[in-house]
Amino acid sequence: MKIEFSDLLNIEEVMKKETDLPTKKVGKNLQMTCPFHGGSDSLRIDINNNRYNCFACKAGGDWLQFLMDYRGFSFLETLAYAQENYGVEVELDSLKSSLKRKSEIKRKAQKLNYRLKKIIKAGTR
Repeated sequence: MKIEFSDLLNIEEVMKKETDLPTKKVGKNLQMTCPFHGGSDSLRIDINNNRYNCFACKAGGDWLQFLMDYRGFSFLETLAYAQENYGVEVELDSLKSSLKRKSEIKRKAQKLNYRLKKIIKAGTR
């Protein structure tokens, strides 16, 4: 069974713990003051989809995105913070090496793409 990072924590719990802002029930969702721009009651927490969205400043996402934006963390810093503060268990070392390999592959692909464009451009002259 595949588990998504976004399913590891509950967005409502994370936002309440991080911001100490009160929420109120609106239909089947929650509403709160946006912690990013301070707009009163413009942020909705979709409990069923485990996501948040501010209709005013357009901030939104899952708990990972929230912590990255609210705390200014990178992806790996967010996971480390979640491990320490929320008990999320993630193999950070293997994740780091996977991300490093992916970054190297992307960089090589960009170089090859640049070379290919130069060859095509030279051939059309």
